[in-house]
Amino acid sequence: MAQLEFSVPYNGDAATLRQLIALQKRNGNVIREIYLNAPQAITGSGRVGNVTTLDEFVGVVSVIREAGIRVDITMNSTCDGGDWYAEETLNRQIGFIRDMHEQHGIEAVTLANPFLIEQARQTCPNLEISASVLADIDCFSRAEAFALAGATTMTVDTSINRDLKLLRQIREKLGVELKLMVNE
Repeated sequence: MAQLEFSVPYNGDAATLRQLIALQKRNGNVIREIYLNAPQAITGSGRVGNVTTLDEFVGVVSVIREAGIRVDITMNSTCDGGDWYAEETLNRQIGFIRDMHEQHGIEAVTLANPFLIEQARQTCPNLEISASVLADIDCFSRAEAFALAGATTMTVDTSINRDLKLLRQIREKLGVELKLMVNE
C-alpha cells in the first residue's frame, strides 16, 4: 500500500494538537504538515479560528516543529477589504511571512491572492507557496496563472479532484505539487 501524506488543520485546541502529533507515522502514513491561521492582527483566513496573539501563534508553531512536522500558515482570505493592496497592509503581511520563514522555520504559506503570491515569492524565494483551494483552480489556465505568480503547490478546486487527466496535465506541465481537499 502506498504511503499517504496528510495536511491537517490546527483548530486552536492544544489537546487536539497533541493527539494529531501522536498520530504521526501511524500505519505507515505521515502527517506532512499542520496548517493554521495567521494571527487575525496580520490578515484574514478562509477558515474561522480562535483569536490568536503573535506569541500564542509562535508557541503553537514551536510545538509543531519540535514534533518534526512542517507548518503551513494559511493567509488565504479572498478579500481583505478596501485596504487589501495598501502598502501598509502588504508590508505587514509580507513582513510576517518573511519573519515566520526566516526566524521560526515556517516551511509553507497558503495564499489565495496571486498578487500576494508574487510578493511572497520575491521576498522568500525558498518558501513553499501554495495556492489555496479558495483560489478556485478548476482548469489548466487558472493553474498556470497561479504557477506564474509563484505558487509551487496548489490545492485545486474539489470539482476536479477526480479529473486525473487534468490533474496530471497541471502537475507535469507546470511542475507543481498538487493537494486534494478530501473533507469539504
